[in-house]
Amino acid sequence: MLAAAWLAGWALNLLRPLPMWASAAAAFGYSVLFFLVCGELSLPGALYGAVWARISQQLAAESYLMIIWRFPPSLLAGWSPLAWWGLAVLLFAGACGVIALTVARWMPHRGTYTVGPRQLTLSLLSLAVFEVLCWRLYSDLDVSSAGALYPVSVWLAQWYCATMLYFQYTLFSKSAMKKELDTLNQLWHRQAEQYRLSKETIAIINRKCHDMKHQIAGIRAMAGAEKQEKFLREAEKSVRIYDAIFQTGNEVLDTVLTEKSLYCGANGIRLGCVADGEQLAFMDPVDLYTVLGNALDNAIEGVQGLDKPEKRMIDVLICRERQFLVLQVVNPMQGELTFRDGLPLTTKPEDGYHGFGLKSIQHTVSQYGGCTTVSARQGYFTLKILIPL
Repeated sequence: MLAAAWLAGWALNLLRPLPMWASAAAAFGYSVLFFLVCGELSLPGALYGAVWARISQQLAAESYLMIIWRFPPSLLAGWSPLAWWGLAVLLFAGACGVIALTVARWMPHRGTYTVGPRQLTLSLLSLAVFEVLCWRLYSDLDVSSAGALYPVSVWLAQWYCATMLYFQYTLFSKSAMKKELDTLNQLWHRQAEQYRLSKETIAIINRKCHDMKHQIAGIRAMAGAEKQEKFLREAEKSVRIYDAIFQTGNEVLDTVLTEKSLYCGANGIRLGCVADGEQLAFMDPVDLYTVLGNALDNAIEGVQGLDKPEKRMIDVLICRERQFLVLQVVNPMQGELTFRDGLPLTTKPEDGYHGFGLKSIQHTVSQYGGCTTVSARQGYFTLKILIPL
């Protein structure tokens, strides 16, 4: 791409030198194409990257011109063309290197530029304003006069543009972080309400099943007819839902596991659990419900689409290992996952609350000083949480 750009510029200059505005437009357009092809960015991300590429190139170019026009001629006398080429390459490489090690690493979110319409519009407008400003400053300069000096205002204008773009990015990134945090808080409150409703539902099921078992046992003691026996077997079968209720020593854990096991039983998914619920007593009920609920929801979603029914199973392990609480959820998977920043990319459309499940888990666990790791190896997806006790 770079070789093609250099050859195109060289050929155009041989045929007919481009005016300043056309040269700037061509460089910007080629930068957009470069980011689309080589950077795998979206069009807004490519446009935003091209704005920074143009500013970086301008800063290097203006620094080069300032050395030529501002330094005393006695210091530059005798420089060979190769030395001037070396200086130009050094300045451009330096500008690109500084940008690559600082701004280019800070700005992408999870490897991509999440640029909104307002941020993109403001950055393009800023670049256009400073391009016009520089063009006007150059047009007023009489380069043919022997005493012409490089206008430092042009160099400062480029620095102002870069600084303003960086501050703009900082403001928009803080706004995006606040929006994400608000979403997580909203999800937390929804989980709190869902936990309350689930707890009430499980309690009702518990009471009803107890009552029905006693009633069936009483009827069976009096019944002798074959039809009555058949009716009682069907009724007893319908209340086996009570067997799905877990008792681990932690009420919240029992609620989550029972709720999810009822769903798994109805959808042909086996849910196995080895848990010491007493080790979870230090966690806030809603936090615990959020972590376990999201972890099991992700596992259920992962196994529901498996081709072989016998592979639709989920294993949950909760125990104490030395001074750490270990919470592990394992389920089979098919296909490959793409990871970024330690988390798998969601396969759902990027809207609503999709992709926030693992983020919510990570955010909640971090409040207890814990860490979350996710892996996908040998056909199994594993979510492991460690929290110091």
